[in-house]
Amino acid sequence: MNSLFSTAYFPPIAYWSAWIHSTAAQIEVHENYTKQSYRNRCVIAAANGPLPLNIPVKKGISTKVPISEVQIDYTENWQKVHFKALEAAYRSAPFFDFLMPELAVFFQERNFQFLFDFNAAILQQVLVSMDWTVCELSPTKSYQRDIQEGFDFREKIHPKRPEQLKELFQFKPYYQVFQAKWGFLPNLSILDLVFNLGPEAEVYLAGCFQQKQVDKNRE
Repeated sequence: MNSLFSTAYFPPIAYWSAWIHSTAAQIEVHENYTKQSYRNRCVIAAANGPLPLNIPVKKGISTKVPISEVQIDYTENWQKVHFKALEAAYRSAPFFDFLMPELAVFFQERNFQFLFDFNAAILQQVLVSMDWTVCELSPTKSYQRDIQEGFDFREKIHPKRPEQLKELFQFKPYYQVFQAKWGFLPNLSILDLVFNLGPEAEVYLAGCFQQKQVDKNRE
């Protein structure tokens, strides 16, 4: 299938599941910045429940700014805050100690000025760390208002609108550190999945996407 995605910060499970099932995939470079989305946010399972981790962007950024021009704000040490939050949430997860050293650079160094470039580097590192093979996520050449064939996930995968995913994804419970306290929390950041399942995460992602529903939508 063809898929169109927005940029995202440690994207949620649905994002990765759709990408794994895609035969062709694009990432939108020419859209304008959208607030309160996965573009600069991920959600993890913390001791007090779902916890959003937001990357601050430089002040003055409006919804009329192209996503490729949005700059990360390093005025406050949000990287340290995110790292401590992840450590507190997942230090007892089975694969945290194995995977976190390879991801720690994103919480320690300030190598990226632009949010889009930062997110792109994260995607590549997750692929390398997990040894996953997916189709190339190629950049759009111009803004696409819609796509003729396939799925437009730019706004469908959104933290404020989880109901939009019910027909296409099924998030079966897997082990989570605080599951006994909060129950199973679906479609969290890919970090939750890989820290808890490790190599089995790829099998889980493959099973999330509902191929029968995809075929039905094509009829």
